[in-house]
Amino acid sequence: MSSATADPPSLEAAFPAALAPDVRAVAALLPPRPFGPFWEVHGDVRIPVRLYHDEPDPDVAPSLTPRQRLVLHCLYAVHHDGYVRQRHAAQIAGVAEPWAVPFVVRLTGEYVLEIVADLHARLTEALAPGSEARRVHGRFAAEHPEFLAVTERRAVSYWNEYHFWWFPEFGGHPAAAVLELLRTAAVETAGRAWPRQVKARRGAR
Repeated sequence: MSSATADPPSLEAAFPAALAPDVRAVAALLPPRPFGPFWEVHGDVRIPVRLYHDEPDPDVAPSLTPRQRLVLHCLYAVHHDGYVRQRHAAQIAGVAEPWAVPFVVRLTGEYVLEIVADLHARLTEALAPGSEARRVHGRFAAEHPEFLAVTERRAVSYWNEYHFWWFPEFGGHPAAAVLELLRTAAVETAGRAWPRQVKARRGAR
């Protein structure tokens, strides 16, 4: 069941326990935040809804390991500033790390069209048939149908509200293409049909 919760004790809640030392190393470098974040919870998936920390000084990046940099990109892919989200989303789209996939999937329900378009372009290449990234994304989608359904409803709602004039049918929207990639990958993983969760029509909510 999906819900919004108050701020957990630390950002470690968004990642597997094995990554706790890496997340703590990243969190120690984050500037102070004014408030938040609240969290979105779907079963075992817990993601910050928005991050309000300013970006750390670029000079800190070389001090991080590749895994820690990926943690940083995941966190800033939910930043409240759309330009910041877009920069960091580009660094996680298509990465074959199971713990990064929820952040990528959530971006499919973005209201900033440019972010979704970037995501579509990167995932189309990264999720090529037979790729490890396709297998990892497909397994996540198959195991978390509720998260995928909420993301799809959110994408349709934003299309209906903001993007209809550019895409008269939701099927032409880049979010629809990303969801179809995820759905196809899930079918390959689960070995069964994977239904669309909503009817994407003008006026749908």
